[in-house]
Amino acid sequence: MTILFSFLIIFSGYGIQCELIRQCTCDEIRHCRERMLSLVKPCADKCQRYANKVEANYEMLKNCFLQNEEKLSQTINCTQNIFHNACATKPGYYVQKIYFESLEIAGLAEINRVLGDYARTIQPLIAIGRRFLRCARDCIDRSSKYCYDHLKCGLNLPSNSEIIQKSKHCAIINGFDNIAIQQICFCAASAGISDEARLNWYFPEGEINLRCGAVVPISKSELS
Repeated sequence: MTILFSFLIIFSGYGIQCELIRQCTCDEIRHCRERMLSLVKPCADKCQRYANKVEANYEMLKNCFLQNEEKLSQTINCTQNIFHNACATKPGYYVQKIYFESLEIAGLAEINRVLGDYARTIQPLIAIGRRFLRCARDCIDRSSKYCYDHLKCGLNLPSNSEIIQKSKHCAIINGFDNIAIQQICFCAASAGISDEARLNWYFPEGEINLRCGAVVPISKSELS
């Protein structure tokens, strides 16, 4: 969920709708994007009350992800490079206006798809994750003085499905493999996440089902 959150920050405010809007130039969004990314940590801290809802120590849980901060940064850079044509090098182009909510919904649908039958078991955790995401996103929007909204422009992005799949690819090649995800799982467990919240952790491309402490092979058909 945290990795997905980082991707959503990059494309915050966007999701497909049929309406044309001026395409943002790379120069005008660069400062705004950097500002928003710099607000992720302080805004996450302001929303730490949601960690209490999963019986977790927030500082310990945050450290689980700070240990992977370099991987997260590399993953975000990879994603930005893949979608380098999202912004225009010069003004005068138009793209479809898009909204954040549709990308959020697509991301959650992918999480549910990967979890399969276990999705129902951890729906309370997913629901809390969504509330945390919205809290942090609102904080970032306010703290950045709604910089994207004031630009009144959009990005040239592919379908939500393609964004998610390519972002997952970036995560994998930058170190978020099965071992890394299992380490995060153990770390989150040590931070106090309740048993029912940490029943099963899946890694999409890895062909294994990760339960904290167990690795069980599953078939490719279960991942498709």
